[in-house]
Amino acid sequence: MYRKNLLNITGRSPEKMSNQSVSSIKSERKIHNVSSQGSRFVIAAFLLLTAILPMMGCEGTPGSIGGGINNNTETVETRTVEVTGLEAVTSSTYSGRLQNSAMGYVEDPAYGTLNAVALLKPEIIKSQVDSIGPDDVLKLKFVFNTADYGITTTVSDFEIFEVDERWRGNELRYNSTIAADLASKVGEFQVGEEDTVEVELSNEWKQKYLEIYDAPDADRDSLYQSDFNGLAVVPSTSNQRLHFIKHQQSLDDENNPIVGSATSMLVVSPDEEVGTRTFTMRDWGTSMTRENEPDHGNTLVLHNNERYMKMTLDLPEDLEGENIVNVQLILSPDPDAVVNGFSRPQTESIRGHVFSSEPTDLGSELFLTEIAFGGLLEEDKDVFRLNLTNYVLNVVYGGGENLPIYLSPQAINGLIYTTEIEGTDTVEDRRPRLVITIAKSES
Repeated sequence: MYRKNLLNITGRSPEKMSNQSVSSIKSERKIHNVSSQGSRFVIAAFLLLTAILPMMGCEGTPGSIGGGINNNTETVETRTVEVTGLEAVTSSTYSGRLQNSAMGYVEDPAYGTLNAVALLKPEIIKSQVDSIGPDDVLKLKFVFNTADYGITTTVSDFEIFEVDERWRGNELRYNSTIAADLASKVGEFQVGEEDTVEVELSNEWKQKYLEIYDAPDADRDSLYQSDFNGLAVVPSTSNQRLHFIKHQQSLDDENNPIVGSATSMLVVSPDEEVGTRTFTMRDWGTSMTRENEPDHGNTLVLHNNERYMKMTLDLPEDLEGENIVNVQLILSPDPDAVVNGFSRPQTESIRGHVFSSEPTDLGSELFLTEIAFGGLLEEDKDVFRLNLTNYVLNVVYGGGENLPIYLSPQAINGLIYTTEIEGTDTVEDRRPRLVITIAKSES
């Protein structure tokens, strides 16, 4: 049974920010200034960096690069500074009104037991479907993301129940539960490798839905808000995987939404001339918990929905006066975190946030605030690389405060991403570190 929980209400609407959380490699290449202070130093460094970088590697050895300022020879040197100020911070972020919703049950040998119940409220406005006949059948159409989590060769069992309490997608959080009425079963289904599944809903639930749908226009919306709690898609605890259903509609060649390309409710008529009509979802989300996660020793485990890395840099005091042209943060994912036969959405990028004061609700701020910088996984070198040049220049020369940096994997888009970062006790070339590139002038 899913127990009732009060949800943390921020007063800000996550669905308005969800597009900023889409996993986009190109957007995470952007480097954003932490502060406007010290901008002249940033510009000067950028101009010098433009001339230097094509002729050097980020972790290369010092070398001569002729044609420097004032006809001097510029020598490039790199310093490697170990990053030790690391700690894991836990704070659940939003799980509703995202591009995807998780549903399923899996006992992940590395990261604990995940139990995800999808919550759905089909639309009820007559501009989408103008009538529902007595012989029409209501079906949920699940459209699945290609991402998968768990043992992907298995078949999952689900039951659909009425939700037993009021909820709003823009208030849902991970690791909070919403109660399902297990006495009010509406349907059941299985899913394996299908990309779509249609599930017929019970006639009893259809009649409850019609009581609101057929209400006078002036009353329909208020009845929907007060009396209609929607549906809970509950997994069997014998399942071995999570599935992700899509809520973002695909677009055609003219950028128009394609009807039926996202999870929806179908009204199927026996009359071929009437055919099948579609209600979109008015609200949706996931009630997901993680339990029994094992200890990970000296590695730092990051989950995009609930656990992040707080990093405080200990910058060398002698950097002031140096011509800093590039600063890279290097993080190494733990290669032993992969379990054969067990699939997880791959983390391909790391996001960095900086806040002017300590967030009281970190999960919310990571969702609602634009990233300060991002870095990609370099698969050939098996490292994440983040450009911290502007941040360090602002601290060293711009009078900026050395604020903590919060790192999180990938994006908050309803998929569950996890990455395990090696800590300070591993071999030297796998430890978290800054690689600082400095240009030296020689007369």
